[in-house]
Amino acid sequence: MKNNSQSIAGAAVSGIRWNYFGSLATTGSSLLIGAILARILGPKPFGRVIIAMTVYGLANLFTDGGFSLALIQKKELSDFDIRRTFTVQSLIGLGMALTVAIVAPAIAGIFHDPGAIPVVRVMSLLIAIQGFGLTSSALLRREMRFKTMQQCNLVGYMAGYLLLGIPLAYLGAGVWSLVAAYITQVCVTFGLMYLAVRHPLAPSMGLPTRSMSTFGGNVILTNLVNWGHVNLDNIAVSNNLGSFALGLYSRVYSFSFTPSGAIIGSLQPVLLSSTAKAQERIEEVGQMALMAVAVVFAILGPAYATFALIPETVIVGIYGPKWIQAVPLVAPLAIGVLCYSCMCMLGPVLTGLGRPEREL
Repeated sequence: MKNNSQSIAGAAVSGIRWNYFGSLATTGSSLLIGAILARILGPKPFGRVIIAMTVYGLANLFTDGGFSLALIQKKELSDFDIRRTFTVQSLIGLGMALTVAIVAPAIAGIFHDPGAIPVVRVMSLLIAIQGFGLTSSALLRREMRFKTMQQCNLVGYMAGYLLLGIPLAYLGAGVWSLVAAYITQVCVTFGLMYLAVRHPLAPSMGLPTRSMSTFGGNVILTNLVNWGHVNLDNIAVSNNLGSFALGLYSRVYSFSFTPSGAIIGSLQPVLLSSTAKAQERIEEVGQMALMAVAVVFAILGPAYATFALIPETVIVGIYGPKWIQAVPLVAPLAIGVLCYSCMCMLGPVLTGLGRPEREL
């Protein structure tokens, strides 16, 4: 038991280290490339992409079906489980992508921006692509191969935004530079993840086992609530103020969330996988959760205090004078994101213990 505990702890430390370095590299790249694109494009293209991303995030919850986390949490996993999960997620992804493309006018109407219709339709492709790639990502997390995941994420981001997004923006492609960059990022990332695991692709029709389906259902409900936490504000801003204001809001939110995302992205997958492997040792799991919350607050607290104290220097210095109207948003978002980041450490622990309904 002690050796098993030590091996899990060692894998967790290694995973945190690689996730941290990978997230640091991706975060640094994101801040730099995001600033360049923001200076070239201005707020409105970002607003229209956020409309599509809000829908994409909601559709992806149903595409995943909670089965990815079930693959990670299940103690014994067979090829049947993998094939059935891959088939179900792929078919749901294709169905959701077609549905979103058809109802794109209604979605644009909710956000009061008819110009978002073609953006939503093209970015619905992401839902289908995600459906094919979710199983590979889950298997890498189950095996705690976080180094491989971070390498795939970084290469995908660079291929999408550095090699395609920035050149297209300079050439005047506007919002389509962001669309092309994101689709390329997702395709490259999931393609590399599949090459890393090469799981069976043979179709297996029907739902996964009853235990996985029940677990997945609880995860879906929990994720729907979490989706609401981070997306209903986008709908409210767009409805009342339009795409320009949504662009301002979403860029400041993205900037505020970038440091948090790096820490959360480093700790959440490791907490989930470690908890799943050590779920019989509740005290050890509790110590991991408290330590994660303490680390998040200690690292992010000073950063967000700085953002709140000198918002104009931060925003105008990074994004330029086009974004001056976003300055009043910095302080409240800095406080909110810090609290949200601490809360995000507890969800993976409950899921790893097989209790996603507790988070719900």
